[in-house]
Amino acid sequence: MTSAESRSPADAGASSEGYEHRFGTSPPLSIGVEEELLLVDERRCLAPVSEDVLAAVDRTARDGVTAEIFAAQIELKTHICHDAEEAERELTELRRAVGKTGVELIASGLHPADESEEAQLVPKPRYMEVRRICRGC
Repeated sequence: MTSAESRSPADAGASSEGYEHRFGTSPPLSIGVEEELLLVDERRCLAPVSEDVLAAVDRTARDGVTAEIFAAQIELKTHICHDAEEAERELTELRRAVGKTGVELIASGLHPADESEEAQLVPKPRYMEVRRICRGC
């Protein structure tokens, strides 16, 4: 007799491993969005000012804006949202708050015209360790 044959009708919701399923018990769909953006000046050149932006951004947006490894990059983070429209509204407000600090944003992994030899990192210990480890690459 297999384990499926030995189950009683009370076990109908149990999986083949003997665990009860939980379909339909979780809250409705929720999403959170993280967006990494480059900071640029009015000429669209990289602006390694992420820490200045963090210090200057409006208090209401502060928990949604963080620095990334590069000093010319930030990350915008929404709260838990219940649909894409809510996430879009939050990201729009965060972008607007960052823009009020005097920088502009580019949604790009790499700056298309940056010719510098080495990107400027945010001076945090974990990023300095990444630099040290990668120097031999």
